[in-house]
Amino acid sequence: MAPTKTQLPATITQADITSSGPVYDQTNGDWLIEAEVAPSALPAIANGYITFGCLNNFWKLNDPMIDVWSRMMLAIQKSKLLLRAPQGSPRKRLLETFGARGIDSARIEFAERTARQDYWRLYHRIDIGLDTAPYGGHTTAMDSTWMGVPVVSLVGRMPVGRAGLTISSNLSLPELAASHPAQYASAAISLAQDLPRLAELRATLRQRLQNSRLMDAPRFTRNLESAFRAMWQTWCRKRMM
Repeated sequence: MAPTKTQLPATITQADITSSGPVYDQTNGDWLIEAEVAPSALPAIANGYITFGCLNNFWKLNDPMIDVWSRMMLAIQKSKLLLRAPQGSPRKRLLETFGARGIDSARIEFAERTARQDYWRLYHRIDIGLDTAPYGGHTTAMDSTWMGVPVVSLVGRMPVGRAGLTISSNLSLPELAASHPAQYASAAISLAQDLPRLAELRATLRQRLQNSRLMDAPRFTRNLESAFRAMWQTWCRKRMM
């Protein structure tokens, strides 16, 4: 079911929506979304270069991921990377870390934590989203997809590292979920070299997401209720033994 703008029930405030993104209203069976920020045109077309981006929490970044990102940026000339990191020593350390891997500081851009509407607009600057590992993005990966920005992820063994796989699988985009770092880099580089493909994803990802199981709240609820009932029935059977 596609998100619709409806009058808010008394139990849901505008603050609930603007602070956490889409909210499902069980009463009306609708997704309630804040004032819409639509996906933009592909920024690479106007910029003349690819912008990778990762808006995950700063503490999810680590040297192994920076190694992979640096190799990708060396392969895609003039590409840039947008990160959300605190001012001061965190940014300084990041620039030094990338610099040690051959990436000039002018190719790394930073964004502040912003109001929700401004946060959505950050995706207007990004062509390809880069997920972190072993702790991947969850809300940010969904946000990126909502804004038409495909996210390349590295599949982990634990649930915290498998959200990207869940999203890409439900959108019939398995090539975005890599099983090892080399495949991750290859997937991102292939996208960066295919602007028509990126433009097509930019124009269709939101609709794909709306039509997918990921936004089918009634189906999710039915399955969750079935799981709870199965657990209860299993517990009851064990009590009767």
